[in-house]
Amino acid sequence: MRSRYYEIIHPTFPFLPHSKASLQARLASTTGKIRDALLLALKCTVRSNPSSTLRPSQPLDTRLAAEWTCSSQFESPSTRSVASNLMYLQTLIFLILEGDNHGPATIRGQMGPPKAVWLGAAIGMAYTLKLHRNDGRGRLTDGDPDSDEKLGQRAWWALVVLDRWHAISTSSPLMIPDSCVVLSSDDQVLLGLAPFHLSSE
Repeated sequence: MRSRYYEIIHPTFPFLPHSKASLQARLASTTGKIRDALLLALKCTVRSNPSSTLRPSQPLDTRLAAEWTCSSQFESPSTRSVASNLMYLQTLIFLILEGDNHGPATIRGQMGPPKAVWLGAAIGMAYTLKLHRNDGRGRLTDGDPDSDEKLGQRAWWALVVLDRWHAISTSSPLMIPDSCVVLSSDDQVLLGLAPFHLSSE
């Protein structure tokens, strides 16, 4: 399932570690509830993707991923490690993408909360983690490609794109204001060419 993520989602939304070994290490080091929610949300998102040839997940899987993610909201972000908070944010992004794959069915609430619920929660978490500030940009071009700073920035830009897609498709106001969306040449190195151009649209 993780291999399919790297084939069909990561080239456009590279919010997980680039390295499968790095992803495995992060999964092993976080709390069970968040880890399990991320893995189930990843499975549901990959299976519901229009490019996937896998059998779609059962609605119960999506509901369970949503329930596990919601229960994690009651843990204070200040009591979790940065890595665990990033994994929680990544789980929310998977649920946004999974909801997007279902289109109007999600809006009617048939597959779980509307996509806007997950988007709002993810953007709120990103603000809590100060990802919109880009304080670490000077460090983004050096060292580990899957550091907390780089994963945080890649998750931020995925949210920027998803927020704009949601606003256009639902005639809703943006949740992330233009003042928080300033790309630099460092971001092109961080994101890769295709995601960078997608973010700059």
